[in-house]
Amino acid sequence: MEKVNAVLRNFLDKDRNLLMLNASERSISHKLAEHLGKEFPDGDADYEYNRWGDRPKTLPEVLFNDITDYDQDARAIFSDIIVYKRQLPDNLLVIEVKKSSSRENNDKDRIKLIAFTDPEGDYRYKVGLFIVFDVENQKVDKVRCFENGDEVECNGVMANLEALGHGL
Repeated sequence: MEKVNAVLRNFLDKDRNLLMLNASERSISHKLAEHLGKEFPDGDADYEYNRWGDRPKTLPEVLFNDITDYDQDARAIFSDIIVYKRQLPDNLLVIEVKKSSSRENNDKDRIKLIAFTDPEGDYRYKVGLFIVFDVENQKVDKVRCFENGDEVECNGVMANLEALGHGL
């Protein structure tokens, strides 16, 4: 989590203007992935990577039965950002990013993060993060953490950002 704090601080210090300009979530995610790549030099940080070996990542449709806006025909799953080692089963971090101005259903992202961090699932990421950026105030609004297929306490991510004047 110390590395995540450093990444969020660097993003806010260097790229806060993306929030000020209300840039797309893709632009924000891409820049955040660049910062993650610097903080995790022994791994790979990719934006919207959807492969699992030589096939697309998918999750069982049953996970999305209660979400009315889920496209049942779209089986491929994209993560906003992942930190891992390409072509190895070493999945460290999966991140979903939202802007506070987004009207999308956040349940999809929560379900994806639970499934991606499930130790019995295909992908078994060690940590999942759901990060909401407040575009009006140019800060991190919320961080939700996932481990072992469950939502867990974030162990100081938001407190650390607040102490530095970047958080709530």
